[in-house]
This record gives sequence, structure tokens and C-alpha cells, in this order.
Amino acid sequence: MKPLAGISRIMEEFSQGNLGVDIPLGRTDDEIGRMAGSIRSSVAALKDMIHNVTRVLEEISRGNLKLSVDGNYLGDFSFIRDALEQIIKSLNYTLSQISSSAQQVAYGSEQGACGAQSMAQGATEQAAAEELAAVIEDISQQIISNVSSTSKANMSVTTVVNEA
Repeated sequence: MKPLAGISRIMEEFSQGNLGVDIPLGRTDDEIGRMAGSIRSSVAALKDMIHNVTRVLEEISRGNLKLSVDGNYLGDFSFIRDALEQIIKSLNYTLSQISSSAQQVAYGSEQGACGAQSMAQGATEQAAAEELAAVIEDISQQIISNVSSTSKANMSVTTVVNEA
């Protein structure tokens, strides 16, 4: 196979996402050999970055946000590293906010429960006070009735004494 045709076939495989193609070096002292070496180095760097990105994303999917983005992201690939670091930072911030909100909700729920308990106690005390007022009203009515009966009895006694 002609050297350029072989490199062309390898590059077609790379364009399809196949980075596992073996790149024969052949002679390294000519332009084609140096080009093959550069392609091999590029593929190794891409594989390393793909491995690192995959590792970071797998850890994030497991809930591990205490990780760092390792690897050598050269040139334009540094944007990938920066984006991964920003994702981790944003997720940590979001989880921190969620935790804080959950604590506030728990505190609010506790306060609501205390308020409900106080309200229930107040309602119980109010019901007891209303019951006591009803009993006092009954006693007052009995006293008024007794006074009236006593008054009538007194008048009857006075009438009997005056007639005798």
C-alpha cells in the first residue's frame, strides 16, 4: 500500500470516531514518517482527553462532585477542561443552595408545628373557659331562682305573721 493512501485510510477511520486504528510508523526520517508520528501523538492525546472527560462525567453521574479535571488539554481543548470545571462548580453551588433551602424548609416546618401545637393548646383552653362560663351561668341562674324563692317565702311568712 502506498504510504499516503494508508494515512488517508487511517484519517477516514478517525473521522468516523475510530481512534483504535494502528498507525504504522515506517520510516521516521522522511515527511510521511514524521506525519504518521504526529498523527499517532494526536490520537494518543485525544484518547487521553476522552478518557479523562469520561471519568469526570462518570464521577459526576455517581454524585461525586469533589473531583478535579486532570489531563493535558492543549490549545482549543482547554475549553473542554474549563467547561467541565464550570459544570462541577455550578453543580456544587446548586447542591449547596438546595441543602440550604432544605434546612430552611425544615426550620419553617418545625416553626409551623410549634405554632399548630400552640393554637391547639389555645383552642383547648378557650373551650375549657367557655365550659366554665356556662357552669357559672347555670350557678347564677340557680342563685337568682333561689333568691326569688326565698323572697316569696319571706313574703308568705310576713303575710302569715301579720294575719295572726
